[in-house]
Amino acid sequence: MRYEPIVLALILILFIFALGAALSLISLFVD
Repeated sequence: MRYEPIVLALILILFIFALGAALSLISLFVD
């Protein structure tokens, strides 16, 4: 199964966005 570069970049962006949202939520609860 071959991934297109655009799809790969989109997945990477979504992953980074989810990671940032999770970190902000964690910092919100911890604080």
